[in-house]
Amino acid sequence: GGGVRPLSMGFGTYLERAGHVAVGLMIETAAGVEQAEAIITTPGLDFVLIGTGDLGISYAAQGQGGDATEKGCLRVKEACARAGIPCGIFTGNVDKALERRAEGYHLVVLASDVDVVRDAFNGVVRDFAGAAS
Repeated sequence: GGGVRPLSMGFGTYLERAGHVAVGLMIETAAGVEQAEAIITTPGLDFVLIGTGDLGISYAAQGQGGDATEKGCLRVKEACARAGIPCGIFTGNVDKALERRAEGYHLVVLASDVDVVRDAFNGVVRDFAGAAS
């Protein structure tokens, strides 16, 4: 559960009832990749998620292209494997998610919430326009 549920009962009570709270960290900057080993060995960490969009922007700001982003993703994934921590990655579409899963990522993000909501609204508008004509 998330959102307001923890606030409605007090956060301490929420934690007592939650059982296990998964702790994940995102790596989404070139500096984060450089510190991947230190980040990944954080006590209590359950998984790492690579934010590929922001990571690409971070490398681009340093004048590096997509190859640097891919090398950064690989570096994080390999560091996670050495530490026994599951590594996830943002993909944005099903084809890329399947590709990343085949590469050994444990968690793949299929789409962003903004894209899913936008596509749903566009679909209902199309349906309405088609029915109204």
